[in-house]
Amino acid sequence: MPISVRDRQLRNEFERLFGFKPDGRNKGFKDFKTKYNNPTLSTPKQRREFLQRAIKDKRDQSAKRIQNLRKSILVRKRKYINDFKQQLLNKNEITLKRNDINRNSNILQLLEIIQDFIDTNINNVLINVAGVNYTLSPENIKMIIRMVKEGGDIEEDNYEYYDSQTEMSYHLLFADTIKIVLKQKTNRNRNVEGAFFPYYLNENIDINLNPMQIYKSSCDDKKRNLDNCLFYALKKYGIAGNKLEQIKDMIKLKHIPLKDVEKICKKLKINIIVWRKKDCGRVIKTKFGENYDIDVDIGYIENHYFLVENIEYTAYSIKNYEMLKDKQDFNMIYDKRGWMCDNRYITTFGLLSLMMENKEYFFTKINAGNINKYDEIYIDKLKDNL
Repeated sequence: MPISVRDRQLRNEFERLFGFKPDGRNKGFKDFKTKYNNPTLSTPKQRREFLQRAIKDKRDQSAKRIQNLRKSILVRKRKYINDFKQQLLNKNEITLKRNDINRNSNILQLLEIIQDFIDTNINNVLINVAGVNYTLSPENIKMIIRMVKEGGDIEEDNYEYYDSQTEMSYHLLFADTIKIVLKQKTNRNRNVEGAFFPYYLNENIDINLNPMQIYKSSCDDKKRNLDNCLFYALKKYGIAGNKLEQIKDMIKLKHIPLKDVEKICKKLKINIIVWRKKDCGRVIKTKFGENYDIDVDIGYIENHYFLVENIEYTAYSIKNYEMLKDKQDFNMIYDKRGWMCDNRYITTFGLLSLMMENKEYFFTKINAGNINKYDEIYIDKLKDNL
């Protein structure tokens, strides 16, 4: 009986996938059938269904292998990126090899991570490529990111350097090894640490920021700054007192460097998500911890930690505080028509961010001349204000 076109296509596909013909006289095919318990193939229908099943199984196996390979590659790349983030936070020197970058990431992604994770107001970022040290300033980072995104601006051969920035960009993109060195700036008030908020709320502002440890100069609460700001925020979140006792030895000096937040997470078995705002206005959230069951959102503005929680103010009411402050329930107003609602409230992070955008109106810088007697323990932090 002649073979139909459909059956011939099945036989050809089988041979392509397995490397031998589906013929009962073929030893390879005979051995193959044993994997399926030697099914009876006496009719065209039986042979057709067997070939269809074998081909489907083969394709499913291939698809599964590809899926597992993609998953392993994704896991490897995530680990590389997570390790890089941890190194940025915990090490002063990192060496990257070009092959590892190309295999697990790309220079654009690493630059964007540096841009998000490193506060260049606090640290100098030095890059050593081709034996030359460069300072990786925010402007340099932005320029290189732009050049990489645009593509075609830098070619590896016969490149002419028009200035030191483009020379550094060229080396960074093509060097076999890149060394990143983080050096803390010498000004002692530039430490990356949680500290008391360096402004007093102006007396005429009727917004209660006490729960964020931000006070008016006239505040007479003697216990106002007894707790480190991160300790206070965690306590306010509801972390049990007996657990908080475990970190007291870590905060004796009142200030907790950002790089030490990971240690606190491990000690308390919690995750801390630190909210920060870049100079460009973008909010970044950095998660510390090992995927514990508890997530605590902590704001970080002016080196000051505070609990991020919902607060009953709209963004519009803060942006237009002077105009709206005397209206009843002004905190609920969300547009120029005066409409109100209670589902457009912002967080404490959003509140303080907006107030800092107009800080001359809302705040007064603390200095040795206006400092409250209960804040004098921080006088050493204020010498730049004298």
